[in-house]
Amino acid sequence: MVLGNLSLLYPHLDLFFKGITFPKKDQTVRPLTNISEKLCLAYYKNSKKYVKPPLKAAHKEVLVGASFDWIIADKKSSLPHTRTHITICLYHIGKEIDWIHLELKIILEQKTPTGSAGYKNQAEKIISMITNR
Repeated sequence: MVLGNLSLLYPHLDLFFKGITFPKKDQTVRPLTNISEKLCLAYYKNSKKYVKPPLKAAHKEVLVGASFDWIIADKKSSLPHTRTHITICLYHIGKEIDWIHLELKIILEQKTPTGSAGYKNQAEKIISMITNR
């Protein structure tokens, strides 16, 4: 529902980002990362599909912290598709915050050899975009 009409979430972004830090169940991480990816794409890309969300600096800070936790964690909730969604968020936020790209590149280079084919492909694209930036 939310992915089809992302603007339904906009009035509740404070609550969304409050819950994103410590999800109660591992199963909730994948949808959270998927929604986070859509929010970042809507915010950072000129898209006619979505209205630009009112992301605050505090939202981005929470998202960055949770994202790095999910990428680094070796838990069931940190599966390759989850990592793929979140690397896209970190890449875009990293355009504003310099240190993110440096850390993201290091983590991707470490995690890529053990990832799935899709994750390896996404990681290589992100590393290439960071390097060529």
